[in-house]
Amino acid sequence: MPEGTPYASSNVVAGTGLELNYIGKHCYAYSGKYAASVTRQTMLSFTSGKQYIVGKLQLNACQDDDDADKGSPTIAEIFFNGVAVSLIKAEAQSGSGTDMPSSETQKLLIPPFTSVLVQMEADDNQADEHATITFVGRLH
Repeated sequence: MPEGTPYASSNVVAGTGLELNYIGKHCYAYSGKYAASVTRQTMLSFTSGKQYIVGKLQLNACQDDDDADKGSPTIAEIFFNGVAVSLIKAEAQSGSGTDMPSSETQKLLIPPFTSVLVQMEADDNQADEHATITFVGRLH
């Protein structure tokens, strides 16, 4: 939905996808489920509007659907206009002593008219694992 389109029940996206959604001065994106059969996958891809955005991106690591204590190290790389600006790594907690959280966040300031790309990959792509990316921000 383009920036500046007023809120109405007919134009709010309640699902997942690559793009950024706007509600007044707030914006959000939900990537949907990581495809375990793909090594590196684009999770979010959008261009910011005329205002800058202050927000938080959250990586939710691959976790086994049958055992929440099992999962794969999961990495998300964030690009602004084709330049890597951040890398986030998270892993599902387990009894093996790992100290990595199952989710990790990154604060972001996205300049106006910036192409944003978030790609994800996991070390062990098992069919019963899933991961997601979420982004919530405010326009200034």
